Amino acid sequence: MKRFLPATGSLMFLCVLIGAASGQLASTHWPMFSHDIQHTAVSAFNGPAVPGIFWSYRAGGTVFTGVTSSPTLGSDDKIYVGFLDNSMYCLTSTGSLVWSYLTGDSIFSSAALGTDGRIFVGSEDNSFYALTSVGALNWSYTTAEELRSSPVLSADGTIYFGSGDNKVYAATASGALHWSYTTGWFIDSSPAIAANGAIHIGSGDQNVYSLMPAGTLNWSYRTGSVIETSPSIAADGTIYTGAVDNAVYALTSIGSLNWSFATRDEIFSSPAVGTDGTIYIGSDDTNVYSFTPQGALRWTYTTGSWVEGNPVVGANGRIYVGSLDTNLYSLNGNGTLNWTFNTGAYIFGSAVVGPKERIFVGTTVEFGSEGCQLLSISKKQPLLNVILSNDTPAVGDFFTIDLNCAPVSGAFDAYGGVIMPNGQFESFVLGKPTQLVKGVKALATKEKGLRTPFSTRLFLTPITPGSAGVYTVIVALVPEGVKPTIPNAIPDYIDQEVVVVH
Repeated sequence: MKRFLPATGSLMFLCVLIGAASGQLASTHWPMFSHDIQHTAVSAFNGPAVPGIFWSYRAGGTVFTGVTSSPTLGSDDKIYVGFLDNSMYCLTSTGSLVWSYLTGDSIFSSAALGTDGRIFVGSEDNSFYALTSVGALNWSYTTAEELRSSPVLSADGTIYFGSGDNKVYAATASGALHWSYTTGWFIDSSPAIAANGAIHIGSGDQNVYSLMPAGTLNWSYRTGSVIETSPSIAADGTIYTGAVDNAVYALTSIGSLNWSFATRDEIFSSPAVGTDGTIYIGSDDTNVYSFTPQGALRWTYTTGSWVEGNPVVGANGRIYVGSLDTNLYSLNGNGTLNWTFNTGAYIFGSAVVGPKERIFVGTTVEFGSEGCQLLSISKKQPLLNVILSNDTPAVGDFFTIDLNCAPVSGAFDAYGGVIMPNGQFESFVLGKPTQLVKGVKALATKEKGLRTPFSTRLFLTPITPGSAGVYTVIVALVPEGVKPTIPNAIPDYIDQEVVVVH
């Protein structure tokens, strides 16, 4: 039967482009559930090397005020996420509220972003909503039951989603019904679109359905139990999904079984498909599984509880997945542990890996409202911070480099430099003239025996880059009297930032 959250509780959401044709999917960093219309859940970015809390946002209310859906990332680093307090939220990249829109019930659906700035999302009040970029209602469409399915936007602007009333819906960009297709039971699954335009979706009636863009049945495949996961489609057209019968299924593009694998408990996690075709999925048997495209088990990683959110894959091949043991896991491509981050609450949903090494993921606690917040997980903040006024300047633009340093006992020497576009490291020592930028002197202070804390500008005048390329600014503190090199840096008192000059 359908999986529900506890009747009382509070939830937390943890953290780390809109243009042309109406209804089409925006080309942002993460515009919809599982990233793209095939639901590969592969990011163009990497998570943090060492995780830490970047910011938090607390929603109002006392019961179910958090999120179990996956957030989406907009054009100007805005974050869009539905909470179980019935509201859709738009937040800035620093965690401040831009706007919220109140629906009539909880939001389990993940939003999809259109190229025209609109936000599309379903609610348990039975309605599907199209909101403007400023949070106003554009239109809504009412079905006969609650909506937990996350929408997908096709290339021609059609919006597909499922409903608890057993139907798959196709709506136009203006909110008119294009067609609907009736299955045998509820649909929590989110549709994925294949290269030929076929829409693949799971149903509570145990079937995976393949529908043509006109709404006719292409094929269906019956599994052994209810399907609440969302299918993923590999580059070769293979469709992957899980079911409550404990099994992972790989189906061909014409609906025949390629292979299946039985885990030891029910599957509510949706699969991710890496760029090399590797499949990743979680199970309520507490494991994360990795398979080859041919169905061979590569590895398993055991967490402390159910794994119901789908794994996501970073640009470097690392896998990020949450568990109801309250931990977010970063796994290496070979299945070994990279790091864990304890959120202090259950993780039902899936993470999102965005730019600047930031991860966003939702959590829930069983009682009370202490967990009702949205957090951004980013790289652990070093005690010495390099701060750039502009990390993407054009040639001829100026930018500044500031330093913030937390207290450290004793005296130290400050050392740093820049990795130039040609790969050479050009060093400088604070307090001495530098050739990094001709005619600019470094901070006018003593080279040795500096005291913390301090907050200052690295160069007394703005820097104007003369040529395009990628520059990496590195600054470190070394103990006084020790050779000033990066390897001799005091732990946590080293930081770097990248400047991309165009």
